[in-house]
Amino acid sequence: MAGIYLNDREEYKKIIQNWINTAIKNSSWEKFQEIHIDEIGNGFKQEKDWLKGTLFILNIFNECLKENYKILLVIELNYNKNSIDIDKFNWEYLENHISSFTPPAFYLFPTDDFRLTGTLKELNLVENFVEHYDKSYFKEEYDGEEYLVTIYLLN
Repeated sequence: MAGIYLNDREEYKKIIQNWINTAIKNSSWEKFQEIHIDEIGNGFKQEKDWLKGTLFILNIFNECLKENYKILLVIELNYNKNSIDIDKFNWEYLENHISSFTPPAFYLFPTDDFRLTGTLKELNLVENFVEHYDKSYFKEEYDGEEYLVTIYLLN
């Protein structure tokens, strides 16, 4: 799969750069507009490719990102009957529990935008969760029957 990603890397980079430019021009963060991994290219249409593809695309976002902007990657997990034990939370758990309904999404924000800083204040920091990303967060919400866990990576 890595070969497929690399073969289309320049095409993905064009798509991402165009999305960033449009988002900045339209101040898309004001409406929390995002781009989902499956909207970026055919290599990410299948659920099995979402997670690994997401980190590959996040690296491209980091290359294209303009100064004073941040990308927040949001990954929803499947609903669960039990609360998550954060000490047992790892990459394998994420791979096995990624939501099959909502592909990971990328959001662009100005670095100090109140929407970004406000969101981050509501989250729990996870130390050393994803290599090269020391700003990993999670949020767990209970709806009365099940728990929803969402992972956030900030570049």
